[in-house]
Amino acid sequence: MEGKNSSIATLRAAASDPRRRIREAVVLALQMIGQYDMDWLIGIAKSWIRGNSCEKCAAVAAICEPELLWDPGHAKPIFEILDKVTEQFESGNTGRTSACECLRDALASCWSLAVTAYPEPGKPVMEKWIASTNPDIRWFMQQNLESEKLREVDAEWVSMMKMKLEANPVKELQSGN
Repeated sequence: MEGKNSSIATLRAAASDPRRRIREAVVLALQMIGQYDMDWLIGIAKSWIRGNSCEKCAAVAAICEPELLWDPGHAKPIFEILDKVTEQFESGNTGRTSACECLRDALASCWSLAVTAYPEPGKPVMEKWIASTNPDIRWFMQQNLESEKLREVDAEWVSMMKMKLEANPVKELQSGN
């Protein structure tokens, strides 16, 4: 067990490396853990979302890998993690750094990946965030609603959610730049 813990600690430290490729390798390593034991990966993610923005980004990106999203038993903890990280983002617990931008970009696709895999438990949680007045959250929810796969799952719902976003515009909706 000690070897496992030291390896995870090494990965966690590498999640904050200034080099993008190293951070991407951490996500890939976490996804490999998820292929072996998704419950273990979810436990790691729950721990890492209490960390910095880079750790949160790695955790969210790892658990939302489409190949890992097949067991309905994982839907609840995955949406709890996404919900918590989005809540932290809204409350400003992410800072305004390039790491924050990495997390913002991850959240711009991870919600739709999870909702595509688990629509029934996921749509109500995502709807809560579509109602947010935070410009960053509204931006990444808008990005998620552009997902073709999500539209294939429930085009009517996607259209309704886009209308909700458009009906309540926020000044200076953030762009990806």
